Amino acid sequence: MMGALKPSGCGIDIRRHIACEECASNVSGGYDPIMNQVIVCHNTVKSEGMFQGVLTHELIHMFDYCQNDLDFKNLEHLACTEIRAANLGHCSFMSAWINGDAFGFV
Repeated sequence: MMGALKPSGCGIDIRRHIACEECASNVSGGYDPIMNQVIVCHNTVKSEGMFQGVLTHELIHMFDYCQNDLDFKNLEHLACTEIRAANLGHCSFMSAWINGDAFGFV
């Protein structure tokens, strides 16, 4: 996903655009469009597989926001990016569930 961002005009600097933060217990990560930053929740992401799933999911939101002028307050836009992130980030619901990242995205 990170390889797709730069050629699309959406450059990424890991030190600037990815952060680990403490979050509510029901959240594993998120994308902050104001800061243009992916958040991974260090207190809820407990495995490498879950980390990879959260990072991929949120990078898809970052890509969509950069490429498509995504408005997270527009429910159609939000539904579209969530469906894309689920489809591109997980082969199936079961794989997401096994990795522990089927729930808790914002």
